[in-house]
Amino acid sequence: MRDYKRKFGKFSYENTDAEWFQQLEEEIMEAFELPTHSRWYRNHKRKILEKWQGVYSSFLEYSKEVSPDEAVTWYHTQCIDDPELFALNYIRPDNGLPMFLLEWQSEFMYAIEKGDYDRVYALQSRKVGKSAGAQALLPFRMAKYKNEHVRIFAPQEGQLYVLHDIYNTVMRSDFLYNEFVMPKNPDLKHRGKINTEEIVFGRNWSDLTGTGLAQNKTDGKEGRSKTGAKGSFFFIDEWGQILGQVMRTVIKPMGADAFSKKVFVGFGTPTKSVNPELDKAWEAIKEDPRYK
Repeated sequence: MRDYKRKFGKFSYENTDAEWFQQLEEEIMEAFELPTHSRWYRNHKRKILEKWQGVYSSFLEYSKEVSPDEAVTWYHTQCIDDPELFALNYIRPDNGLPMFLLEWQSEFMYAIEKGDYDRVYALQSRKVGKSAGAQALLPFRMAKYKNEHVRIFAPQEGQLYVLHDIYNTVMRSDFLYNEFVMPKNPDLKHRGKINTEEIVFGRNWSDLTGTGLAQNKTDGKEGRSKTGAKGSFFFIDEWGQILGQVMRTVIKPMGADAFSKKVFVGFGTPTKSVNPELDKAWEAIKEDPRYK
């Protein structure tokens, strides 16, 4: 029986045995040696590697004193609690290797974790790691926080690329699949599920779904059918393409809840041809102290 009363519960050595750790170490070193685009990123990768090596070294020493289950529980608790270590251990992008967060991805995730802002939006150029950042951020929130209800929104149903990326990520991670989704858990209260439309972590009842806002030539009016969506962590992909009317009538009202804290995160690329109001919306966000 799993112990769910601890911070993240008790983890099983069976799912992350000595062979798992050996493979992890080899893959981390392989990922570390991949060519980087700058010496600054190389230095950033080294800092993450040294942080992991410190935790791993302590784990090896601790494993000499306690049971295997107790040792792996300690190790995973350290890694789930930290964005950079979480990505390195459990997130596998398309190349199948451990993910070293980019500098901006680390800063972005730590800014959210610090809790000073509950609305964090970014406009960036293409191919800088926005989707990969979401691929690490959203499973991290689901694993770290019990009952974290993540909702992904995109202008159109066909733009829910992040949802599919996260599905692939969880399926590639034996740890997340076996220890968090737990689709075959005999304890029905903690049995989750995963498909291309919904991911449920049976361990802690966190879940993730994605919705297209049906934004089209009707000036976004169809997006109103999505009003009232319930969640605790809202990710708006390509928010720069979302019309002001949809932001006002669909997205922003989701935060009007006095009983729980809502976090809004938006990644986007400047696209004034799609959204002529983007300049005005961006200036308003920069002047609002609730946003970072």
